[in-house]
Parts: sequence; structure tokens; C-alpha cells
Amino acid sequence: MKKRIDTNSKTAAELLAELQNDESFVQKTAIKKAQKEQNSREYRQNAMPVLDDLKSAGFHVSNIRELRTKKFKSAIPVLIKWLPNISDVFVKEDIIRTLSVPWAGAAVPVLLREFSSTIDETNTGVRWAIANALEVLADDEIFDELVLLIKNKSLGRSREMLVLALAKMKRRREDSIQLLIDLLADKEVSGYALSALLKYRAKIPASYISPFLNSPQTWIKKDAERYLEILEAD
Repeated sequence: MKKRIDTNSKTAAELLAELQNDESFVQKTAIKKAQKEQNSREYRQNAMPVLDDLKSAGFHVSNIRELRTKKFKSAIPVLIKWLPNISDVFVKEDIIRTLSVPWAGAAVPVLLREFSSTIDETNTGVRWAIANALEVLADDEIFDELVLLIKNKSLGRSREMLVLALAKMKRRREDSIQLLIDLLADKEVSGYALSALLKYRAKIPASYISPFLNSPQTWIKKDAERYLEILEAD
């Protein structure tokens, strides 16, 4: 029978001592530690080609995330080169998040291709990260590509940040607003459509916004409240 540890009236040191004597706790801790070490080894092995190229470019880092603490603009071509050639999810996501900076515009074509080609449902986190990078880098030049992806409902919630990216369109402002209004009916991305319309301060009927006042998600409800206040003030 598993021993139950009483946590009442115990100091942290006493509790830790009891936990360390609990066989189940020790076993779980050992498994987690071993898994973490294995993940680190696999990451280093799978990231090695990228890290070697970065080293040749003058960036001596033990993982790709470290680049974010440096002035790494000259490392961007290396990351772009390797992004489509890396299958390890963690390494790929690190590359994507490192490319999620305004000065990585050269990465947009490969990010768009990667978003479309990442179809395995287990990689939806990677797709979302790509969408987040594209939101950072978005401008009118990729409006048509964004629209095609956003309208593809099979991509599910990974479209969220693509929808938000529509708020960055300048020449295609009116086209973006119309699409965002349509997306208010798409439950998977409607909150992001509302946020994008709010960024535009688009003049739309209050009846489009008021249903979001009942959203169970606080951030959506607050956006709706703010939006209605802006419309009333104008």
C-alpha cells in the first residue's frame, strides 16, 4: 500500500525528507530526471548540424535558444537553411521561435512553406509557432498567402496568430477587415478576429461584438467591452 504523506504542519525540509523516503516519489523523480537527460542528449545530437554551422558563422552556442541573447542577425541565413531540413520537433520549434523577430523577413517564404507542409496533428505546436513568427513578420506582401491558410479550416486553431496578423495589413486594410468580420463566425479563431478588428478600430455594428461579452475567456470578453466603449465614444 502506498504510504500517504501528511503535509499538514510540516516544514519544507521535513516534507522533502519524507518525500525522499517515499519509494513512489523517488521512482517518479528518477524517471523524470532520466527522461530530461535523454531529451537533452537527443536535442544536442539532432541540433548538431545547425550548431556546427552556427559555430562556423561565429556563434558558439550549446542550443539554438541562446542566440536570442545575442545580436544574431547574421545567423538568420543559417537558421533559414536548416529549418526545412530538421525533423526533431524541439529543434525545429527553437529555430522558428528564434526567427520570430522583425528583422528576419528573409525567413517568410520558408515559414509559409513549413506551415503548409506540417500536417501531422502531433506537430500542431510547431504550426502554431510558425503562425506566431508570421504574425511578427507579416505585411501586405503576404496577404494572399495568409488568406489561403486562414480559410483552410482543416488547420484548426493553428490559424489563430495568422488571423491576428491581418491587423498588420495597410494597403489591404479593407479586405482584411471584411475577412475578419466573416471570421467572427469561426469559433476556432473568432476571438483573434475580434482582437484584430479592435486593433484596426474598425467601425462595425455593435451587434457583431456584443455576443462576445458572454465569452468564458476573460481576454475575449475584455476585448469586446473595450471595443464597444470605443464604438460608443466615436
